[in-house]
Amino acid sequence: MGVAYLNLIICACGMLYFYHFNQAERREQSGGPHLLLFVFVAVLYTSIGLALSRGGILFGGVMVAGFFIVAAARGLFASSLRNSILLSLLIGSLVGGGGYMIFQFVDIQKIEQRFGDIEETIQTADQSDRAITTKLTWQMAQEKLWLGWGAGSWRYIFPMYQKSHPEIFYQGYRARGGWWGRKIYHYAHNDIVQFLCEYGIVGCGILLMIFGYWVWNLLFRAAGNTLSALMLLVGLGAAFGHAFVDFIFQSPAYWLALNGLLCVSVKLLSLHRERVYR
Repeated sequence: MGVAYLNLIICACGMLYFYHFNQAERREQSGGPHLLLFVFVAVLYTSIGLALSRGGILFGGVMVAGFFIVAAARGLFASSLRNSILLSLLIGSLVGGGGYMIFQFVDIQKIEQRFGDIEETIQTADQSDRAITTKLTWQMAQEKLWLGWGAGSWRYIFPMYQKSHPEIFYQGYRARGGWWGRKIYHYAHNDIVQFLCEYGIVGCGILLMIFGYWVWNLLFRAAGNTLSALMLLVGLGAAFGHAFVDFIFQSPAYWLALNGLLCVSVKLLSLHRERVYR
């Protein structure tokens, strides 16, 4: 769960990097806070690697890779040739140093063990506990698609469906004694489907309207800071992707942090647009 917050901080650092980069370029400054923010992104992703979270490493990696690529491209098209060359060299050295730091401090072998044999994992994905749980949760959602079962009801309704799959209902099987033990699930490990199951189309529609409002503001009120808005959209997409394979949306604190980040960021970019283009 903690890596989800680290990914949010990476998103915030990426957004502020491009914001301060534009500020420094307009003022014809060679330095600024954006250089420090670039380092923060690398350090934060190293922390995610140390946490050995598969979802955090995967979706955080996509976000960080996108940030590095866009930052390098933005540096190549700086306002002056001198700044362009210096920024490109700086970004290259920071990326190289960050890669070296990751290999020095992060246990790559443990990460490989966490991910396992990727080819085998893909081939047997539909047989995993999480895949079966998601399938059953989808079946639950179909029965009350519009209004859902109610907030927080999943853990109480799911056992009735869980019985149809002994491999996820019991702890294991013994040749002599048969099935033994009982597995207890509190979350489906797929917040997108679980939210649809609990809140239905109506409830999820209200939540999507909130995010739609933030997206609309980022698309139409971030003139002059397009890359900052793009970084926020990538971060939002990564959050939803992470929620599809984990239960990060079950934390009210995470919802507050995510919407707080979007609210403050939209306000910052909107004020900048009004100040520059009025």
